[in-house]
Amino acid sequence: EHRYWGRKRRLVWARASASAVRDHLGQLRFIIAMVEDITGRKQAEDQIRLLVNSVHSTQELICITDQKNRFQFVNRAFLSAYGYTEPELLGRKPELLSAPANAPELYDQIYQQTLGGGWQGEIVNRRKDGTEFPIALNTSQITDGAGRILGLVGVARDLSAQKRAEKQSAAFALLGHRLSGATTPAQAAHIILEIASVLFGW
Repeated sequence: EHRYWGRKRRLVWARASASAVRDHLGQLRFIIAMVEDITGRKQAEDQIRLLVNSVHSTQELICITDQKNRFQFVNRAFLSAYGYTEPELLGRKPELLSAPANAPELYDQIYQQTLGGGWQGEIVNRRKDGTEFPIALNTSQITDGAGRILGLVGVARDLSAQKRAEKQSAAFALLGHRLSGATTPAQAAHIILEIASVLFGW
């Protein structure tokens, strides 16, 4: 496969092949050469490569499941966030990632609503090491030109940093409010200890 100058000095991709034709004595008589324009195929391959690289480069956690809700694809950010390897996830169902606090029917509800069009919301998931973290999840169908469902896609964002910032902001606002009413150093120390306990688990 090589690039050639085509009509109107346009670069095209072509697949060339050649074979020798010999007579009954094994003498070379002539060579048959065939050239096939594969520019369209190459452009499609480039687009697919660009798409795959884009999906792997994003910080969003992206997964694709089949119609039975089994993982078919996960991007690098997804693997990094959950701590699993690709072979450990492919063929498994998203329930593997569910935190114990979630309602048992949550993932089935998400699956059914995604089959019906899509789902979005915040849930808590669990990494391979058992730690939990919140995500914002959006799911939708993957359809072909005829509207047939080929699979399901989920795009999630790790909310850990956002939730920590919200918790800190609320705690400091409460600290300021309560300290303004403290009348003794002992009261102030007690208030600070309570807020620190909320923030850091002391």
